[in-house]
Amino acid sequence: MGDTVVDEKMSEARLTDEEKRIIERQLETPEEKIGYFTLFRYATKKEAAIMLVSLVASIAGGACMPLMTVREQYQTWLLLG
Repeated sequence: MGDTVVDEKMSEARLTDEEKRIIERQLETPEEKIGYFTLFRYATKKEAAIMLVSLVASIAGGACMPLMTVREQYQTWLLLG
C-alpha cells in the first residue's frame, strides 16, 4: 500500500530514473534483528541507574495495587461490621 503511494508521488514529481533509484535506496530499510539489551548499549551509567530505579518503582507499584483492594474490603467490613 505504501509503495504505490510513493510510486505515484514520484511519477507526479517528474523525477528522472536516477533520482527515482536514489529515493528508492533511501527509503529501503534493512531488516535487522537485534537483541533486547542492544537497545541500551549507548546508555550512560546515570541513565542505567534511572532505568533501574524506574524498574524497582514499577514493580513496587504493581505489587501494591492488589493491597489497595484488600484495604478497601477491610475498611468496608469494619464500617458494616
